[in-house]
Parts: sequence; C-alpha cells; structure tokens
Amino acid sequence: MKKFLYTLLFTTLVTIPTFAQDPGFGGEGDGDAQTSPTEVPISDNIEWVVLAGLLLGAYFVYNNKKSLSKN
Repeated sequence: MKKFLYTLLFTTLVTIPTFAQDPGFGGEGDGDAQTSPTEVPISDNIEWVVLAGLLLGAYFVYNNKKSLSKN
C-alpha cells in the first residue's frame, strides 16, 4: 500500500506542471493561442478537478483493498 501511495504522490507532483497554460507563440501575451492568457477556460477550477480525481481514486482504492493486496 505504501508503494502505491508513493507512486500516486510522485505521479501527482510530476503532472501538476502540465496543467499550466502558455500564452502562445508571440510577444507579451499577444500570441496566436489566445488573446487574453488570463482567461483560459481549461484553467478555471482545475484545483477542483484534481481534487475530485484524487478523491475518486482514493474511493476506488479503499473499496478494492482486498483485490489490491493480492498483487
């Protein structure tokens, strides 16, 4: 179980920087990706999505303890 938790923690810490948004290919925020880098729809409430994913994963791990311990 500790190995699984360490793997989950490592994976979470490594993938969090991938949620960051780049303003695009251009000068100071005038790139072709978007006109206003502060209003990126995918970055709205990303913390809640990550929290929901972690809680859902913990729920499945808690409910499947017996099958996980056999491995």
